[in-house]
Amino acid sequence: MKSIKFKLVLMFLTLVLFVMISSGVFIRISIQNSEASRIYEEMSNLAIGIEQEIIQTYIDHYTIAGEIALQPFDILQPGMQVEILNENGQGANGDFFVSSVIISAMAGNVGFNAWERAQGHDDALIAIWMSYAVPITVQATGENLILYLRQNVNSLHESLENTTITLAFSVALAMALATVVGTFFASTLTEPISALTKSSKEMAKGNLGHSIPVFSNDEIGQLTESFNHMGKSLLHTLESMNSDKTRMEIIIHSMTDGIIAFDKEKEIIHANQAAMEMTHATKITYKDILELLEIDDTDDASKDKVVEIDDKFIRREFTTYDNIHGEKDGTVIVMQDVTKQTKLDNMRKEFVANVSHEIRTPLTVIKTYAETLLDEEGIDDMARNFLNTINLEVDRMTLLAADLLELSHFDNKQLKIQNSQQDILKILHNSVKQTTIVAAKKNQTIQLFTETTAMPYYCDGGRINQVFVNIISNGIKYSPENTQIKITASQTDVGYTISIADNGIGIPTQDIEHIFERFYRVDKARSRAMGGIGLGLSIVKEILDLAGADINIKSRQGEGTEVIITFPIIAKANVFSI
Repeated sequence: MKSIKFKLVLMFLTLVLFVMISSGVFIRISIQNSEASRIYEEMSNLAIGIEQEIIQTYIDHYTIAGEIALQPFDILQPGMQVEILNENGQGANGDFFVSSVIISAMAGNVGFNAWERAQGHDDALIAIWMSYAVPITVQATGENLILYLRQNVNSLHESLENTTITLAFSVALAMALATVVGTFFASTLTEPISALTKSSKEMAKGNLGHSIPVFSNDEIGQLTESFNHMGKSLLHTLESMNSDKTRMEIIIHSMTDGIIAFDKEKEIIHANQAAMEMTHATKITYKDILELLEIDDTDDASKDKVVEIDDKFIRREFTTYDNIHGEKDGTVIVMQDVTKQTKLDNMRKEFVANVSHEIRTPLTVIKTYAETLLDEEGIDDMARNFLNTINLEVDRMTLLAADLLELSHFDNKQLKIQNSQQDILKILHNSVKQTTIVAAKKNQTIQLFTETTAMPYYCDGGRINQVFVNIISNGIKYSPENTQIKITASQTDVGYTISIADNGIGIPTQDIEHIFERFYRVDKARSRAMGGIGLGLSIVKEILDLAGADINIKSRQGEGTEVIITFPIIAKANVFSI
């Protein structure tokens, strides 16, 4: 591909050549036409003079035997010839003259031919003529004659040729000058562009500090200044990015959490030292790390999980990130060593299970003694009140121990779940019957609205009943008197939905996400007064997880709470044996 400098010079030369040739041709044609017009005028005037002064006056002296014998006149001007011909184009010497102008005169018209070339036998150029012929009628005799004039224009032709040579030389000289000027002019444009090109190559190599000299204040000069400014800005940006990158790498490598990043081609782009130590790997591949950390990149449920690697417990989180076009650009795995916390939690759960198991025997003894003393006669009222308080607290402690023991069974996968084909709607009806008496004590009503006749589902009916009773009881407990508990059962394409809504005190927004945590109570004073220990919803969540169901809570403080339970139509059986 030709350079832009060559193209500019070529365009400039083409323009100059076109202008010069056009001007030369115009000048040559103008001179040629002007000379032809001048000679035509001279011949025309001369013909009129010959006709008036010679032919009309002396023609009768040349009539012989009825034929016209005309003698040629002397040459009136250098290079000009005059012949008087008869109407057939025959001269006085008997020769016939053949020319386009004579033919025009024979037809009664004035004939003129400029630049008529006369050639010899070997086609060599003899002379160049301008010919003129006009028909004349002799007034005395009525005869028709032809006045034929020729002007030799060899010298004029040579002058035109010299002019043409001069013009050609001028064109050549103009082209040479145009080449020099065009090259200089093109250089003023292309040299800054070449400098920009060279500088851009240097920038591509990473040399952003290279500055281009500015030689002008025109557009190219402004472009050069902008280019220099861009280079400085890029250098500053890259330095800032490198600084941020270095700082980020130091932070990441200093973190105790492991971080592994993969690009969209599933090639590793980053892994800190903590990640290498947690995985005990010297080389990490996408497939191996997913297998080691038990990650299914197609399942959102598996993206946050605690896995055991050798003797360590690792909490890992699998996250994808997108580019600016919204397309998946890679994945990041964050790992946290929770071995210490997990072991402490397991020890706590084991301790709670042991305490719950061991405390049941003394609680049974205390309750037996308290009931025995209450049955005795003759005890005073103060002692009876003390014994009733002891009896109630023992019941509360017994319930707490039972709940703790049940959660321990969930944790250790020791809870036996008896799954079978059940009707969720029938279980819900039974749960409503069980809680109606409790609601009546507070003058509350429970209304059940169903949009289907049956909800077949594979689950443990007793545990699902425990879930419904627990949630309805909470609605009754935390709602004022003379209110209503509204229960709605419906079916969609994906499963069954049970909604239990009350008009109680509600749950603050910031507490909803913690509501299923063990021992978590929104209002500790009120919960303690109502007998709440913060384990009911934890047990509900564990049961529903085993049943493959989901639970969500919508609530606004002071306006009530709605608990939504969704059972998928297709559920897997979950059976754990002791």
